[in-house]
Amino acid sequence: MDKEEIQDLISKVFSGTASEAEQEKLNTWYRQQNEQDVYWPDSLPNEQAEVKKRMLNNLHQHIHRNHMPVQRNKPYRKVVAALAMGLILFTGGYYLFNNKAVNRKVAAVHFSAPQNLNENRYVYLPDSSVVVLRQGSTISYIYNGHTRELQLSGEAYFDVRHQQDHPFIVHTGNLITTVLGTSFNIKALPGKAVTVSVTRGKVSVMDKALHKLSILTPNQQVVYSPAVKSMTPQVVQATGLVEWAKTDMQFSDMPYGQLAERLSRRYGVEIEFKNPAVKNCLITGRFTGTEPLEQVLQIISQTMGTTYLTNGNKITIDGNGCS
Repeated sequence: MDKEEIQDLISKVFSGTASEAEQEKLNTWYRQQNEQDVYWPDSLPNEQAEVKKRMLNNLHQHIHRNHMPVQRNKPYRKVVAALAMGLILFTGGYYLFNNKAVNRKVAAVHFSAPQNLNENRYVYLPDSSVVVLRQGSTISYIYNGHTRELQLSGEAYFDVRHQQDHPFIVHTGNLITTVLGTSFNIKALPGKAVTVSVTRGKVSVMDKALHKLSILTPNQQVVYSPAVKSMTPQVVQATGLVEWAKTDMQFSDMPYGQLAERLSRRYGVEIEFKNPAVKNCLITGRFTGTEPLEQVLQIISQTMGTTYLTNGNKITIDGNGCS
């Protein structure tokens, strides 16, 4: 059962409107749960005990407010007490953690690729993972101390830095992709099916109800829509599915100054020329679109006979110009 259904059943039990079938459904769910499944952050050592105490007091107050003749309602009250004590602790801990997590999360980091330019955006996340955003796509990234969560709209190529204790999870519409490996592509255009393709490593694909739909390995792909309840991975040539990543990184006889402006937008840096004459030098290049800026600058410098100096977010290019 999802969170909303559990909340609804709990409310019905407390209000006395739950049917026998609903009571049994909730009882069955509770018996299957383990209080240890609730994640209590190490930084909040006293919170679990405090929540238990507060929830237990609330339960006692509820029972006293709704006191009825013992003989006639004793079985029902036992069900309420047994279920509620565990369930309120479970859900109370769940919401406590969520509320605390919100307070402990770093501010969300947002990135977007230009909408009106035929250019992609290279993003270096705080956890050292790399994302290449296709034109018009956006992402929001949050680390809550336990998981690395990312919301995607559009299409993106991911090269994830593995952290065993900190899962990397991508949310796209009704689909949740958990990274078990490293490199993959997700296409999630608004109002259309979501496509997940793996180039390296392994990912797990679930829907929002946490139904596991598929586990993908290299050169496998699934196409998801809410109407699909199960999916069979398709065999694909995954590297061919990320051809879009290099569309703005293949150029012929482009002035160095124009390319620098593109690289500035793509990598989110400031590029200046110590010798303005270098701006007019023509460049031809072919990149995959997944290279870090350092690698791109090294190759260009070797080809053009120029040098570059990096100072934080600012890059200065120098050279003798060209004839």
